[in-house]
Amino acid sequence: MSAYLYIVSAPMVLFLTLVAALAALHAHGALRILPRLGFRAALRLFLVGSLATAAALALAGRGHLLVARPVLLTAGALAALVAWGGLIRLVSFESRRGETVWRTVCLGFAALVFLNSRSVGGTAFFLMLGTMMWHWQRELKTRSRFTIGLIALVIGIMLVIHSGRQWAPGALPPSQESLAAFARAMLIAASNYALLGSFVLLRAWAQDPSLGIRRVAHRLALSHILVGVVPVVLVGALWTTTTILGVLNERAIVGARAIAAQGRWYHALLNGAIERPSMGAERLASLPASIDSLADIQVWYRGAGEFTRIAGHAPISTNRLDAWIAGLDTLPSSGVVSMIDSLYIGSVARGPRGTAAVLFVPVARALADLPDSVSRAHLELLRVGFTSKLGPVSYQSTDDDSSGPSFPNLAASGMNANDAPQLGKHRDPSAQNQNISLRGPSNSVLLAGHSMADGLKWTAHGWERTQFMLTAGAEPRQVLLGLFRDLRTNELGIIPVIIVGLFVILALLVLAWNLLMVSGMGRSITRAVHALDAAAARLRAGDLAHRIVIAGDDDLWHVAEALNTATDGLQRARDAEKIQQRMENELDVARRIQARLLP
Repeated sequence: MSAYLYIVSAPMVLFLTLVAALAALHAHGALRILPRLGFRAALRLFLVGSLATAAALALAGRGHLLVARPVLLTAGALAALVAWGGLIRLVSFESRRGETVWRTVCLGFAALVFLNSRSVGGTAFFLMLGTMMWHWQRELKTRSRFTIGLIALVIGIMLVIHSGRQWAPGALPPSQESLAAFARAMLIAASNYALLGSFVLLRAWAQDPSLGIRRVAHRLALSHILVGVVPVVLVGALWTTTTILGVLNERAIVGARAIAAQGRWYHALLNGAIERPSMGAERLASLPASIDSLADIQVWYRGAGEFTRIAGHAPISTNRLDAWIAGLDTLPSSGVVSMIDSLYIGSVARGPRGTAAVLFVPVARALADLPDSVSRAHLELLRVGFTSKLGPVSYQSTDDDSSGPSFPNLAASGMNANDAPQLGKHRDPSAQNQNISLRGPSNSVLLAGHSMADGLKWTAHGWERTQFMLTAGAEPRQVLLGLFRDLRTNELGIIPVIIVGLFVILALLVLAWNLLMVSGMGRSITRAVHALDAAAARLRAGDLAHRIVIAGDDDLWHVAEALNTATDGLQRARDAEKIQQRMENELDVARRIQARLLP
């Protein structure tokens, strides 16, 4: 079967690789004869193709567009080819021999990686190594470098955020998986080229003293923004980001503790149910109703013989249940369990005379009942487990407050299953899946809170202790408004609001101080420049009597003072020239009178 899938997907992979290679060869030869302004068309191709690829992959990840997914992935791959055509033309612009050799080697490795393994990360890595060239920026004027640099920065950030969904292995047919891998690899390379290109362009713009702005006043206005507004905005963005990630991280930790608490509660329920072997099956049969009558809860019981199903419909091998019971010295007695492509919160308990019971509750049901602070986040639990590198450790259930709420052992307390406390029993069962989902790895995990939930998974070697990543995501606006939402119920919540307000006032004061300082310097420089410009105009008109009124004590006003001194010298020289010219005229008149009297 795997050989058939490889044969089906191989033509698609080979076709995409060949088209990309032909585009690279054509770009290398075409730019030797193209006009120097041909890179602008390549820039437009790169921009349009990258945005179209990101849009197609984003739409393909929507669940309600499942029918159109093949068309969207095909469109994304074609758009990625368009973006690659523009990118390789930009990279090939005025290439040197050594750069061409390096590019050929890197792109060759990228093609080999994609042909052999369809690895998105490996292909994108070699694509990025082979496309880090921006010789075309020398053809742009200073102002164009600034404009295109800002556009490239925005586009790069957008492409990183929407770099395409990563589907779990086997979630797509082979041909669609090849299309998605090709589009994502190209999109990652495009985002890298845009981000690094923005840095190259903005650095070239900053190295020009004129900044592409002719008037000094406009240049100073730009400096006002960069010096005063941008630092405050960056500090505000840093505070907002750290606050949101910190809150989400805490919610993820609380969610992981709730998982552990639910597992201990299930363990207590099982212990109480099988305390008396004669009534074990009857008590276990009542557990699903006490937890949730609507969920497909799996309950298994082993009396004198083998395990028998008490409740539930999922096909579970009894050999796995026996292996879990046998490995309790090194395996946890409760936690997240990965089995049959599903995730459960499971628990196992051993009773007297060899009896045992196993309980599996779907994760979505178990996490539907959470504290209010956690239910405001969208929790996602990765199906992929991370095997612990530690050696075998015996699992001990504790009632420590640091691990969340705990439930007493029902056998020790004399409680039955119906008397056990339940998390969030007041909540609507119909809302049980509103704040929990199961998924494979995704790019959005970097923008959420994270925590690890203990559990175990079934492998070819048996059960292994594993940790599952739990992520908590929420709208940034909801997280920030959480500071003000509970002020009516928690009067002490005004304290952090006051502290935040003080920091905001301090930031505004610093911003106002910076703007006043920079605007004052700007006015002084502008006034001096205008005075020098007016004096130069009066000098060109021949008005040597004009003097600049000195209104400061800096370099520009020193230049103005020197210009006044020079003007004084010119005035004295002109007066001396007039006196000398008058004397020469008088001597000339005297010579003519003398010449007439001599005869």
